[in-house]
Formats: sequence, structure tokens, C-alpha cells
Amino acid sequence: MSAARPPRRLTTRRGLLAAAGSAALLATGGCGLLGGSRVSGSNDKVERATIRVGTLPTTEYAPLALAVRRGYFQHEGLQVEIVTATDGSAALSSLIGGDYDVALSSYVPLLTAQGRGAADLRIVADAGAAAPGTAVVMVPADSPVRDPAELAGKVIGVSAIGTVSDLLVKAGLSTRGVAVRDVRLVPISFPNMPAALAQGRLDAALLTEPFITIATREGSARTLFDSAVGPAEGLPLSGYGATARFVQDNPRTLAAFQRGLTRATLESRDRRVVEPLLPDVARISPEVAAETKLVEFHTVPDGAQVQRVADLMHRFGFLDRPLDASSMIAAHP
Repeated sequence: MSAARPPRRLTTRRGLLAAAGSAALLATGGCGLLGGSRVSGSNDKVERATIRVGTLPTTEYAPLALAVRRGYFQHEGLQVEIVTATDGSAALSSLIGGDYDVALSSYVPLLTAQGRGAADLRIVADAGAAAPGTAVVMVPADSPVRDPAELAGKVIGVSAIGTVSDLLVKAGLSTRGVAVRDVRLVPISFPNMPAALAQGRLDAALLTEPFITIATREGSARTLFDSAVGPAEGLPLSGYGATARFVQDNPRTLAAFQRGLTRATLESRDRRVVEPLLPDVARISPEVAAETKLVEFHTVPDGAQVQRVADLMHRFGFLDRPLDASSMIAAHP
């Protein structure tokens, strides 16, 4: 995502629970103050009464925001301080460095860090999986390209090299008979992709929501093909990671976080619950939020499904050797 903004914090407080539904409150208070009361130290429910959770301004963040807003973590004796990172790499670096206790990240960097021995990580909760129309390759609206095979020799934008968007492009092209070596992938942030397509600086780009909707509404791009088919159909996209040390040292704290998040995630499967949150969590207008397609919100990580990500990563050279992703999944209450 764009690095234009510094990290922002979100703290739960009981006195502002009723007002938390106001977009004005969120706008004037940075990330806003949602639900709950401030607690410190530890209590009989958890080892640590306050944890820092790094997240990104994406639709996958909505269940976490809902859990804070409705006081579900407070009910578990836990205060969750949300810090919005500039991008996925920054969130993961802060997690490994100890600035965050838990972080929302796409699975690709989490598995890459584990596979390369950069850190010993655990997947503590699932977040979102690809759904139809949520991760597509788009071309400029006036592009002559009508078939994926015509992308050979073209420049394709991805959010960053070595990310889930990079993986989705390679898997999607391979499925359609286009050799990955025949295209040039260039990094560009999702918010800048619609303009880059409209200006002809990219021949194509992998966009996720809400940027698909933004580009379509602006008329700057049209969808060429959906990447969430074939080997990437229903592919897990993101989850919450923590270090193995944090998981080992704070089992009750982690269980409290998982219970609160699970409760909100199950409720988030009702679009009527999620859509009002999107202007705040994804920084979009209500009009764009109304048309944005949602990923499939999941709760408990599925080892077999996450293994699909690891296997695709190995197939396309993200990992030098196979990785047992199921060994990374933490116990879930």
C-alpha cells in the first residue's frame, strides 16, 4: 500500500463505544477510538492485558475493526491497540522486530520469512480468501488486449515483487498458457495502479478490492481475467501472524484475541455488517464501498489450504524448497 501516511493507532475505550459508529469521530481521531475501556498490566484472564496488532487499510481488516468496535476483546479482558502499517512488508518487519505482537499480512511474506529462516512465525488466525472478482488482472480501458495470451512481452504491475499479487499473476498467466518469463513485472502500489493504467504506463496490473471498483468506476481500466480461478480458486490471501515466542509465552492472551476476532469474523460474513466499516478501514467513499466485492472471511486457518499457498510459492520460485505450512498454524480455541 502507499507509504504516504505514518502508522496510526486505534485504542479501545468504553466511553466512546456508542460514538464509534460515527465516521466523523474516526476522521477527526486518526484511526479513531472504538469500544472498550483502557486496562493495563495483566488480569486473571490473560497474561498481557494489552497487545499491539499491526494491520493494513484493506477490506480484510474489517472483522478486526468490528471486534474492537463491539467490545469483543474487552469482554475477553483484553485491550487491542491497532497500528496501521504502511504496507505488508513494514507490518511483518515490525512483527519480527517486536514492535507488534500480532500482525495482519498476506500469507506470501509470512511463509517466505519462515522458509528463509528470517523468523519463527505462527499463523494465529485466518483473515481472507480469494472470492470471484476480488483479485483480477486489468488493462487500460482502451487497450487492444482482449486475450491473456496477448500479454506476452507486456509490462504488468504488481504491488511488490515477492507478494501475493506477484504470485497470483504468475499462477494466472501460467494457467492461461502464458510463460512468466515472457512478461515484465514491475512494482507499483495499489492506489497508483488505476492512474498508471489510464496513462499507459502499464499494459496490465493485478488489482484487488477496493481498487478494482475504483478503476472500473473511473473508467480507467477494464478486467481482462480473474486470477482467483484454477490453482488460485479460493486461495487463502491473508492471515494474522505472531512469533512462536509470543504464542508460547501468552497462550491465554492469544486465545482471548482469537475468540474475539472469531466472533467478529463470523458476523462479518453478513455484508450489511461489513459495508458500513469499509469507508474507515479501507479509506474509500460510501459509494465505492457499496460496490466493493468482499473476500471470503475465514476464522481458523486451514492447514491444507495454507499449504496450497506454500506449494504455489515453491512452484514459482518464491521458496527454494518445499515448506510445511501446517506446522506454522497455532492452536485455536
